[in-house]
Amino acid sequence: MLSKLNLITIIGILLIVGNVNAQKNYVEARIISTSKDTIAGYIDYQNWRINPRSISFKNNMAESTPTVYAPGDIHSFMVENDFYLSSNVDKEVSLTNTSDLTDNSEPIIKKDLVFLRSLIQGEKRLYYLRDGGKDHFYINDGNEVKLLIY
Repeated sequence: MLSKLNLITIIGILLIVGNVNAQKNYVEARIISTSKDTIAGYIDYQNWRINPRSISFKNNMAESTPTVYAPGDIHSFMVENDFYLSSNVDKEVSLTNTSDLTDNSEPIIKKDLVFLRSLIQGEKRLYYLRDGGKDHFYINDGNEVKLLIY
């Protein structure tokens, strides 16, 4: 059985570890509103491995409470040389566990509103989405964003 001192020590360590994982990293950024206005400010940038489902934005560092934007709330945002576009796209969500696989070879596609990370800008733009354990690539020729399926 744990003594009172050991229990307090364990709780203290867990609180410290929790605070380390919850560090904020507000860096200069810009958001583009749905009406295409550019707003300068600061985004809590976490160098995302998986595309963010939302972002925390402050107009200035003195603000105590950030505004949280989800895809669809803004057109896009730029932070640390990365550009993210809000887009309603097709996602391939087929099962990957071998025990769940079926005989059907057709991919399972689902619509989702996400932030896509831009990989290549130009006449035909290439976008990337990592959602869960899957990588998705999209191309935009100026008219629409299409999932690349091979």
